[in-house]
Amino acid sequence: FILYLFFLLMIVGCEPPTDVRLKVENRTNRVIYARFEQDNTLSRSENIIGYAHPTDKIKPHEITPFLQIGSNNAWEYFINSSKDSTMHLFIFYEDTLIKYSIAEIIEQNKFARKYDLKVNHLDAMNWTVIFIDGHN
Repeated sequence: FILYLFFLLMIVGCEPPTDVRLKVENRTNRVIYARFEQDNTLSRSENIIGYAHPTDKIKPHEITPFLQIGSNNAWEYFINSSKDSTMHLFIFYEDTLIKYSIAEIIEQNKFARKYDLKVNHLDAMNWTVIFIDGHN
């Protein structure tokens, strides 16, 4: 019984390894959402709610870490497993997600900013992407 209890505690208590190095800093007065893609364009196959999921939300003047499950280097794996070893970060204003349909957002590229990021870019930025109104 004690051995069984030990194994049960080990299974329940183990969390998968994660990579939380990647952060997005919102230096605006507006709520934004971040969307990470391996493809250069927004995917039509994504679930609509995925574009406005609460875990993608970044409040004004906050820094939000983003979790990638798999290992301590899961973000590097995600980036390097894309076709061009580039992760594409799309930033959306909350009001855009409220006002427009997903089809309109995709077809009209209604994102506030798009970042094309390789691992060496993120290393140089200390894995923190800073979003400022306008282009940065």
